Amino acid sequence: MGRERRRLWPVVSVALVCLLATHALGEFRVYEHLSDQSPYVRQGLLSELSSPPPSCTPKYMQVIARHGSRYPFTKYRDAMEQVVSKLQHASTHHLPSWIYTWSDDIRSLSPGDLYPSGEMQMFELATRLLHESEDTQSLLRYAYSPEIYPTMSTSYVHTSRSLSALTYGLFEHRGSLGSDRFQPVHIHTLADECAPELRFDKILLDGCAAVNETIGTQPWEAVEVWLSPIAARLNKLFHLDGNDALTAWDVDRLVLLCSFEQNKDFSVPSKWCNLFEPQEIVAWEYTRDIASYYSLGYGNPAMVNASFGLLRDVYVSMRNARAGASLAAAKIQVGHHQTLFPLAAILGLHKDKAPLLWNASADEIEHRRWRGGWIAPFGGNFIFQLYECDDSVYKIRVLLNEREVRIPGCGIGVFCDYNTFWALFVDHVWRDFDLICE
Repeated sequence: MGRERRRLWPVVSVALVCLLATHALGEFRVYEHLSDQSPYVRQGLLSELSSPPPSCTPKYMQVIARHGSRYPFTKYRDAMEQVVSKLQHASTHHLPSWIYTWSDDIRSLSPGDLYPSGEMQMFELATRLLHESEDTQSLLRYAYSPEIYPTMSTSYVHTSRSLSALTYGLFEHRGSLGSDRFQPVHIHTLADECAPELRFDKILLDGCAAVNETIGTQPWEAVEVWLSPIAARLNKLFHLDGNDALTAWDVDRLVLLCSFEQNKDFSVPSKWCNLFEPQEIVAWEYTRDIASYYSLGYGNPAMVNASFGLLRDVYVSMRNARAGASLAAAKIQVGHHQTLFPLAAILGLHKDKAPLLWNASADEIEHRRWRGGWIAPFGGNFIFQLYECDDSVYKIRVLLNEREVRIPGCGIGVFCDYNTFWALFVDHVWRDFDLICE
């Protein structure tokens, strides 16, 4: 397979140039092409959402968000720093001088903790929910009570603090503590094994080895094929050979380092990002998207099916709100990219006509719908909205990253009949987790 990959390098090099074609007319923003490592950029305006049908009023909503931008975990930070050290100790005098004096500012006392930018992502989402949409605002008008506004996050620092930042924004100046009228909020956190709604991926992988086999070799082949020519260019440019030569996986880690620096402050270009041509960043983005496609998306049906627990939670919450069996007006949950990707797939969103493949053409890559930056960036979010209408009719609308989406099977509008919506997913809602592996 190695010889086959090397024979493909000239073809891939041409394809890399083609990948840039559609970006040539506009400004290339690196932070928009970092797949699931992208900082949050909302894709719609809450103030411009479609008006609900006449006589329909908001009854309940459920916010399911990914945590905000964060520091890297230790194993990823160490891997990135190893490549930097490799460059710093290379027998060459052709590297940029800043590499030798690079200061690691992506370390944290608590690895994986939120960046300040991640805190702000969650806080700003909250303020938009409060002020940009009358429908969401109407459900957030009540005085705080854990019965009216239940919360849930996994027990990681970056998810619980993201939920804290989000709820702070939702109830800012609405409490009774201090001059800022701070409102304490109950943050319900659960360990992975106790959170099938938010960490079903971890539970499934731990209990079902066969799921790993479904991932296949596509993600690894993609890295070798698309990033090896980039490594070859950098090796030639910086006179790196032998043990000093960069590999495809070294390139992967350097772009990952670029992504973490961009997330800390994406208004300041990362010097590591500047090592790469725009089309090379786009190629790296595709390798990340292939990885999520086969580990968490349409390429891994078992993982997609495992998200039924989260969908069931939405169903039960809506059913209780509809029947008056619950006081909840809005439920706020914060999880991970592993939460959002399978949820998008089980809903039928961002589905391509053909599977993502490592040997895809530049045109197929450019026009794909499965993109991590569109589905699960840092701070990405789903919002499920339930509307009550005349004659005991109920409607559901789904927002993804603040943009209303059409659910396949629900017709041409964004407001789907309640019964029609849940009929689409009845097999998923009542699925047995223990049978997924089988």
